[in-house]
Amino acid sequence: MNFSKEQLNEIERLAGLFFSIKEVALIIGVNTIAFSREVKTFDTEAYLHYNKGRLLKEAEIRTTTMTMAKQGSTPALNQAIKLWQEQQIKNL
Repeated sequence: MNFSKEQLNEIERLAGLFFSIKEVALIIGVNTIAFSREVKTFDTEAYLHYNKGRLLKEAEIRTTTMTMAKQGSTPALNQAIKLWQEQQIKNL
């Protein structure tokens, strides 16, 4: 699939709002099956923009969580510990 620069930016933005792959396809007006295949194919433009949007927003949320944990928020501290443990498992 070929996407315009505007579509790629929109894919990235919507992924950052945690829309599913199917929801993004519906919003930008492309075939959901073909788009899903494209997003799941490593190193395509759709894959890169969808995952970049999702990961940048996740980084933003983690930054906020860590800030709140440092300020003494028990729920944020618990979430930070959980994130750290999950990352340790992923790195095994």
